[in-house]
Amino acid sequence: MADLVTGGRDKIPHRPTLLLPNRADIRVLHALEQDLGGSEHISWLADRVQRPGEDVLHYLGRIKARGIFYELEQIEADSLRDMLRREMELGRYVVLLPGHPLQAPGALSDVPGSLLRRLCSLGLPVLPVHAGMISARDDGAVTVSSGDYDVLELRYGEPISPMKPVSALVLAAWMEAQAELYATQQRFDCTLGESIIRSLYARPEMLVIDGVNDTKLDGATLLPLAIALAERLHKQVSQGRVGIILPPGKLCTIAFVACVISGIVPVFINYEATAEEFIHSARRSELTRFITERRFQNKLSDFCWPRERDLIYAESELREVPRGRMAWMRWLPRLQTPESLYRRICPAPPRPEDEAVVIFTGGTDEKPKGISLTHRMLMTGLAEFRSRVQIKRGDRILATMPYGHPLSLMAGLLLPLLGPCDLVTYPTADAGERLCTLARQYEVAMAVSTPRCLQRILAAAEENTFAKIRYFFSVGEKLPETLGDYARGKLGLRLLEAYSLSEIVPLAACEVPGPDASGGTRCFKPSQARGSVGEPLPGVAVRIADPDRVTQVMPTGDLGMIWLKSPTLVNHYIGNEAEAERNNLQRGWLRTNDIGYLNEDGLLTICGRSMRFTKVDGQLRAHEDLEQALLKVLGVDPAKPGRSLAVVGVADDRGVEHLVLLSTLHRQIDSSVYINVEYGLKDAGYRHLVPPHRIVPVNYIPELPNGKLDYRRCIESARKALGYGSAGRAPRPRPRR
Repeated sequence: MADLVTGGRDKIPHRPTLLLPNRADIRVLHALEQDLGGSEHISWLADRVQRPGEDVLHYLGRIKARGIFYELEQIEADSLRDMLRREMELGRYVVLLPGHPLQAPGALSDVPGSLLRRLCSLGLPVLPVHAGMISARDDGAVTVSSGDYDVLELRYGEPISPMKPVSALVLAAWMEAQAELYATQQRFDCTLGESIIRSLYARPEMLVIDGVNDTKLDGATLLPLAIALAERLHKQVSQGRVGIILPPGKLCTIAFVACVISGIVPVFINYEATAEEFIHSARRSELTRFITERRFQNKLSDFCWPRERDLIYAESELREVPRGRMAWMRWLPRLQTPESLYRRICPAPPRPEDEAVVIFTGGTDEKPKGISLTHRMLMTGLAEFRSRVQIKRGDRILATMPYGHPLSLMAGLLLPLLGPCDLVTYPTADAGERLCTLARQYEVAMAVSTPRCLQRILAAAEENTFAKIRYFFSVGEKLPETLGDYARGKLGLRLLEAYSLSEIVPLAACEVPGPDASGGTRCFKPSQARGSVGEPLPGVAVRIADPDRVTQVMPTGDLGMIWLKSPTLVNHYIGNEAEAERNNLQRGWLRTNDIGYLNEDGLLTICGRSMRFTKVDGQLRAHEDLEQALLKVLGVDPAKPGRSLAVVGVADDRGVEHLVLLSTLHRQIDSSVYINVEYGLKDAGYRHLVPPHRIVPVNYIPELPNGKLDYRRCIESARKALGYGSAGRAPRPRPRR
């Protein structure tokens, strides 16, 4: 029998209301009976199609409970409303008993979106209830929707008035309760270094495969090498942080493990950054020493390298370890327990709330900001990720992106070190042909890339290249629909879009493959929708608010500013970032500056950065929607590397903002170009889109080092080409018919 923890009983209204639990089994039913004063004060509401479990139905029949069993999708709304009101007038709470639909792992609720919308539109007062089912399994998962679990945490939300956006507030209450559930789990009160040592003890056969030369490093060898390097680092690193300037590979893995088991905080340096960004990041994190490899330094000649005296060459340090000392290091794990070995290497171990890793934002809107990730944040993030992504023993993950990206850090480093899988590495994500070879040769189960690099990978791929892959995540920016369609059409590969920010690990939301519903079952809850990034990870709460009114929650389906809350969310930036904190971090919530919406199934859709919207005729117009449509209208090959066009909002000298298209596809612009674009959009079915006000031919589209659009430089180029802000003659307006 699971232990019961209940919170928020004082929020249960004295007047009967409609209770909406996110899921229910026999234990949840008993807990609700106790809190609501017994079964005689309850009318149970259930759908004949999406039936509760047989044990629930058997129990209700045995005690002759009062129940309302209808096909809720078939009954008219007025009849259902009158029926529920009569039960409430008789002094009974009406409690929904959802069934168990087919759905992806780690789903927020068992209530399909259509049913939630139906019940929330009846004009009745609603009380959301979150049933958190906690498992003590060692696979990292916390919440489960079926099967055995050890603790049931029942949390009541705030009563919701019928005058408010009910379905949006119910989803918000469920997500906030789940975030609180993860935040209070004591199982994550551990340190990264000790957890890695325990994992390598348990899995000495774990492999790190170097994709450059196909050499292998097992866990039994990795740990002694990391211990030896840790001893060398202690003599050279006088303060708590050290920079790592290395791509994914065996040496980077050894350096990372050496740092965390010895209490040194690794700071992942973006080796694709400009000199200004690197200097800014080094100063913010107060770095004086950097770990790298001489071979990598020679290849990356354009990087703003620190002075030679500040560099620690990991391969040289390991060569200088005496053979006898290295032999002793190999025996050391056999002579000591994981706990005693960790205390030997790290005499003053950090606390779970102490800093474990530092990464930096991509600098899309401003200079990169330092993100301090604690041990608890990383362990919680790993559990959130494993609740959604099902990785089994023997799977292999391909890591090519820099570990300064939160999803690459989690999936390409921590998951292999702490989970059941092996790691395949390659130092760059641009080598499409080699990455396809590695995916096929090692039967990779998971990979992470950006849309820019995906173009090269898909162009080099063959029909069976990704036959074994289950998760291929696209991160960094919105996945172009044309690229997703190209992958499905050519390779039968479903690219999974993920929503990732540096401020939250490993990510905020992601698509995952849904269950097979080919049998025609009506009891199905989708995990994917065209254009969406899937459901928020367990433990991540999403709030869609009015951009101008922070506290105003938008109805499901309506556009708004995306706010995030999670125990894996950064609570401060390192360095002097007080102004950024005041603007973006408010009472545990992060303002993302992204515009999007949630549907009733809890699927999140990102429509773009707030700066990538322009108000035309009183409505917000997404630049990316127009870009995707123009790519199809102009016949751009989805596999073609680089950007061909970009839409930006540019204010003229009168302050009026217009949609401007920067295009590498045009050399000269005349009235026929505008006519072709306008009619092309209409003929392709995009009548709702506003054509660009001006089209500017350019030689290239500016991008940031991380592959995202350099929006500020695009605006500057457009303003310069159009003559805005100059003393010369104003540009000719767009030709009109």
